[in-house]
Amino acid sequence: GASSTNTGKNFQYDPDAYGTISGQIIEDDTGIKWASIWAEEVNRTTGVRTGSYYGSWTSTDSDGNYTLKLTKNSDTTCYDLNVWASNYGQLPTMECLDVSAGNLTGKNWDLGSLQTLTIAVIGAPTSVTTAYVEIVESGTDIGIWETMTLVNGSATESVEIWDGTYSAKLNIEGFGEFTPDSPDADGFTISGADDTVNFT
Repeated sequence: GASSTNTGKNFQYDPDAYGTISGQIIEDDTGIKWASIWAEEVNRTTGVRTGSYYGSWTSTDSDGNYTLKLTKNSDTTCYDLNVWASNYGQLPTMECLDVSAGNLTGKNWDLGSLQTLTIAVIGAPTSVTTAYVEIVESGTDIGIWETMTLVNGSATESVEIWDGTYSAKLNIEGFGEFTPDSPDADGFTISGADDTVNFT
């Protein structure tokens, strides 16, 4: 068949069209490495997403530092900044950051001193080898989702979690969803100390 050649199609990088957001994620003055960070462009008035959800993504280095490069927003938009870190789950979103004028620095998450939450599954059918646990902070979509490997119907998992009120659910495929033992079935509060949630 016939072929054609397109010419004059030049792509030029304009550094002035981009800005950065940078900062650090720490817990107990220690950087959290390999956390995922992404920006979501939203309408400044309504908060509704206008751009690509995963259009700008990076991860923290070994010291918890990050720099995210993204297109400068317009007068009508801004960026919501999201973080997900292993063993910590999704962290609170930084809302409506403005990079239209250039670079933003010092956008840090300081988790303070986290507590250890132990999740114990006891007495599940011995045929079950995998269970899924969901720990969600009340009134938010922020939480931790863990896959647990069961041996002889039991498993124990520990996660780091900040102070707050949470609900927990355990899902076992083919058996359904379960709530923790009393007194944690309707929720539990972490406040300056480690805790354990049991599913029996």
